[in-house]
Amino acid sequence: MKRFDLGICLLLLFFACSCKKNNSSLSYDTFDSLPTVSLEDVFEPITYIPLQSNDSSIVSNVLKVCMSEDSFYILSVNPYKISKFDREGNFISNIAREGRAEGEYLVLSDIYYSDSEKMLYIDDAVKGIIKYNADGSYDSTIHLKVKNRRLHVSNSGTLIINNLNMLGKEKYSLIEMTPQKDTLFSVANHRVFDCENAFFLPMHPSFKSNKNGLLFNPACCDTIYSYSTGNLEPKYIIDFEHPVSPSELKDFNKYMIDTQFIMDYSEDDKNLYLTIFDRDWDYKQYILRKSSGEIHRAHYRISDDFNTEFSPRWQYGDLLIDVFDPATLNYTYHKDITAEDLRKAFDFFKNHGIPGIKEDSNPIIMVTKAK
Repeated sequence: MKRFDLGICLLLLFFACSCKKNNSSLSYDTFDSLPTVSLEDVFEPITYIPLQSNDSSIVSNVLKVCMSEDSFYILSVNPYKISKFDREGNFISNIAREGRAEGEYLVLSDIYYSDSEKMLYIDDAVKGIIKYNADGSYDSTIHLKVKNRRLHVSNSGTLIINNLNMLGKEKYSLIEMTPQKDTLFSVANHRVFDCENAFFLPMHPSFKSNKNGLLFNPACCDTIYSYSTGNLEPKYIIDFEHPVSPSELKDFNKYMIDTQFIMDYSEDDKNLYLTIFDRDWDYKQYILRKSSGEIHRAHYRISDDFNTEFSPRWQYGDLLIDVFDPATLNYTYHKDITAEDLRKAFDFFKNHGIPGIKEDSNPIIMVTKAK
């Protein structure tokens, strides 16, 4: 699994995310001198859950993992597919299928599982938002004109949508609406430009939720916001030396190599976890300890024998979730993988009670939480 598929030509652009810097801003120029913490310093031992592999359950190129009280829902691409597994990794079913009929999907962009409704929301860039019951049966479709989105569903069932601005001309960036499409709140898109060389960051999450509320971060941005209906407030601001400007967004390939922005983030009661894009396509992880206010550079390698790191990409309550792909070892350029790398990785999982892992095995879910 490549963490960032750099070959897809689309651009995720959002509203102006520059905020007036204040005393709570974090100055990025001090980050390079920070002390380092390891996986064992931060997290409880990881639980490894291999996803069952058979002809019906093949999963590749995982874009998102949603966790429910008893299941995992996996959105994968190339080809598009949504698969349901139980919490032990046993395959249950594939949700929906590709097609033009009612309840089928064409171009998947996101999924979201609502615990309050026991409902899976499937975001299709062509058809709109398709709702499925937890048992896999089709419920309904909410047809929307916005073609590219990231999605969150509130406990009351309202849709919170981040428009993915492909050409820099979208009218709105953040919209909350009812299932009947009545707008409750919206934020205008102030990052208007004419796209010259479109680009796509498929792994960037717009929304992260925990028991303390909803966080929102536009792509290529320096700020993480807290959001509740009608209220969008900066919560964490990184004072980058070279933040992204609208002029740079006009040609990602030409200009973005010299910029910095928040690539991924998660938060629990103890820590804020950050992955930062930092020039020359370098992705660095950091952790902010809430109890002390200290920031550390993070190296979350799951083994000293190979380079795979745990990244807290998704969360369910206090649980933080990542996946391990046996085909690529999560290395960005899998051409660098040697037979010895594979042997060491598969021996590692054998020693952790998961024998028989091969290159064509399904991914392994990794779940942990902060110490």
